[in-house]
Amino acid sequence: MAEPLGTYLSLVLDEDFRYVKTSPYFHDQMAIVDIGYRTVDIVILERGKLAAARNSTMSGMIRFFDKIRADLESEHGKMRPNEEVRIHKNIIGHFGAAALKINGEFVRPDFWKQAAQYKEQIARDITDEIKVVLSDIRPDRVMLTGGGALLLQSELLNHNRHFVLHKNPRFANVIGFYRAAKTMPDQASP
Repeated sequence: MAEPLGTYLSLVLDEDFRYVKTSPYFHDQMAIVDIGYRTVDIVILERGKLAAARNSTMSGMIRFFDKIRADLESEHGKMRPNEEVRIHKNIIGHFGAAALKINGEFVRPDFWKQAAQYKEQIARDITDEIKVVLSDIRPDRVMLTGGGALLLQSELLNHNRHFVLHKNPRFANVIGFYRAAKTMPDQASP
């Protein structure tokens, strides 16, 4: 099942696992673009039914993290695994605000300017790819979801003011699939 369908389910099923009959997502043609760590996946829905799914069109946020890692390692040497994890957490949670330390050295403060340029370029690449993939479809809405959408939200929305960001992009798929699973009859046997 295509991952972005979880986002759709999070929009049309409420917290009590009932369909929201008034949801505008039942009536529109919409594309859901899931910008993940390794992939960018797209599904197109027409009036609540899956019309098309596009496999990964390009790599996801891994390109962004690989560029940052390469820059940092060229200046500070090979990162230890715990440092790499810390860098990812700081980029995701505190972009531009955290002091980074690698191999006992602080990363130069202007590093964040270079990282911001990478964010801008990745957002531009993803926006261009979305336009190409959806050029013959022209959906009523394009909803962005996934952790990459959250990290790149301002850059993506600057590139296309018609994009809509899910209110909980990082967990939208999980929420939707969970709600859908709760609507299924219990299959457990004694």
